[in-house]
Amino acid sequence: MGRKPTPTAVKKAKGNPGKRALPKNEPQLPLITAEDILKSLMDPAKQDQQRQNIILELSKIMQEMGTLDSAMIPIIELTADTLNQYILDKEIIRKLGFMVIVLNKKGILAQRINPAITDKNFQTRLLVKLYAELGLTPSARIRVQSMLKSNDPISDLIKRRTERRQ
Repeated sequence: MGRKPTPTAVKKAKGNPGKRALPKNEPQLPLITAEDILKSLMDPAKQDQQRQNIILELSKIMQEMGTLDSAMIPIIELTADTLNQYILDKEIIRKLGFMVIVLNKKGILAQRINPAITDKNFQTRLLVKLYAELGLTPSARIRVQSMLKSNDPISDLIKRRTERRQ
């Protein structure tokens, strides 16, 4: 299966270390705003307020990073659902505790680990992957090129020199 291909924008940001020809036909999606996300995903009749807040917060963060485009909508929606479930699991654990009393197959009361703990752990692993996909983890931010203009003259100079070499 191999490694995931590196996006052209990331290769350009790194100065194309392999010096191979860059693809010219890679699709470029238009950047969108957090308000566009709200219009496409926010239906007050269908969604609860907590999920709306998560979507809005993620959209604003990604808009500030310059990485918010229309392809991110399903990932943001999935991330919001996952984070919402994670918060729900934490609340269940807080109310019921780590252990719950259940009837086993023989009809005897027994203590078991709260199933919300297993679900919360699954949601945690999924959130880490989704955050990395969105460029929201520290290691992912290193790999994601921000499309915002830099005010740093040194980085502008380095960027211009690497563009000349290509």
